[in-house]
Amino acid sequence: MPYNAAAVTTRVFNAALDRGDVFLYPFVLDFSGGDRYARFPFMYNGRALTSLPGGAPAPSCLVSGRAGGNLRFDPPGPSAGGAPVPDGARAGEGAAAGEGAAAGEGAAAGEGAAAGEGAAAGGSPAGLHGPAREEFFRSLGLSPDRVYSLWQIHSRTVHALDRTFTGGPVEFARTGDGMVSFLPGPFLALTVADCLPVFLLDTETGYFAALHSGWKGTGIVLKALALMKERGTRPEALAAVLGPCIQSCCYRVDPDRAAAFEAEFGAPPFSGSGDASYPLGRAAVYRNDPAPDSPCEGGWYLGLQAANAGLLAGAGVRNIAYCRDCTFTDERLGSYRREGPGYTRMAAMAGPFEKPPE
Repeated sequence: MPYNAAAVTTRVFNAALDRGDVFLYPFVLDFSGGDRYARFPFMYNGRALTSLPGGAPAPSCLVSGRAGGNLRFDPPGPSAGGAPVPDGARAGEGAAAGEGAAAGEGAAAGEGAAAGEGAAAGGSPAGLHGPAREEFFRSLGLSPDRVYSLWQIHSRTVHALDRTFTGGPVEFARTGDGMVSFLPGPFLALTVADCLPVFLLDTETGYFAALHSGWKGTGIVLKALALMKERGTRPEALAAVLGPCIQSCCYRVDPDRAAAFEAEFGAPPFSGSGDASYPLGRAAVYRNDPAPDSPCEGGWYLGLQAANAGLLAGAGVRNIAYCRDCTFTDERLGSYRREGPGYTRMAAMAGPFEKPPE
């Protein structure tokens, strides 16, 4: 195995693996401070980032657990000036019928409805997030009017939040699955329940992104990176975090989907070839005999983290942290596949939290 283990001095991250010039930081979620959420930092050059050049606090990441409640984002009706609600979005988040077998694809109504869809008239955030989300944000010490969200539709659409935008979360209303903040103050919040949350941080400028990447949306990370590069981001200055999702141990798909996924997200164009070009393994694998304790059967399985790690490394990103927890097997986490239609929508957030993760 072409990796050498080395200790990392932070409680959340257990080890760093050095694959040439790509540093991988596997970690597990730490709910020891309370079951409602877990915090984790961006990792860069072997250390957890707590500050940016100039001394400003570095953004960090958070995911809620099942104990945090169902943080579904489903405002009551269309907003004035927001993007139109897509046909069927409330019933299936834009996914085609029958795709509930995917990581969260085809989930029950409401996962990640867009910020501003159904917001109160006049730009007030009242009612935008709903009582459960507002209570959760306030428990973090955040005012809901600092939290930006999207109506998630399993796309590769990424939106910029910058100084040309003069409104708040309500006016930001639109459909999509990724946000990049070019401002220092906002918090970005998506919802996930098997799909992969991806977080990016430019360690030089402080620009940061939150992305929702299921099998349909894989590739969105390159859209976000292109948007950041337009503003001066250098890929080698990025820190990336691949959050908790359904892992390749459990994400079984049909052969056609596996073949299409592997064809699009196969070996990335950086050093090496074949399996050596996959920092976290292949994007699709066939298992004849899963592990004895696995709830899954033989067949084709997708690796959402593997595909995204390959895309990031191929684009020049050299610091990638990834969560080893599987939403399907870890009952602390929400999972569409495990829980069914009443699944728990977890918040996946990035922003300048006052205290860094411990």
